[in-house]
Amino acid sequence: MPVDSIDFSVMTHYISFAAGLTATGQMSWGGNFIGERRKPLNDRVHAAGKPVLLCMGGWGSDGNFSSAMSPANRQTTINTILSVIRTYEFDGVDWDWE
Repeated sequence: MPVDSIDFSVMTHYISFAAGLTATGQMSWGGNFIGERRKPLNDRVHAAGKPVLLCMGGWGSDGNFSSAMSPANRQTTINTILSVIRTYEFDGVDWDWE
């Protein structure tokens, strides 16, 4: 559906699916994230007064999450996620750690 056809005012929030993490705490988009479209879409959702959440994870993500949150990689993981949240103006993260 074209973004112009979406009535964001009827939503309680918007979840942007799905980012992942590499074992070392870097983002792994898996083809689900197109950066040049993300910020304009998030801006549109915010203009409707709704929050935008970044969904992280999904089926099969548990191995990388465990490694990314290990003591050796935790700070990189946190910095990576915070950078993405700030860059694209997400309001929070929906952890789908399976």
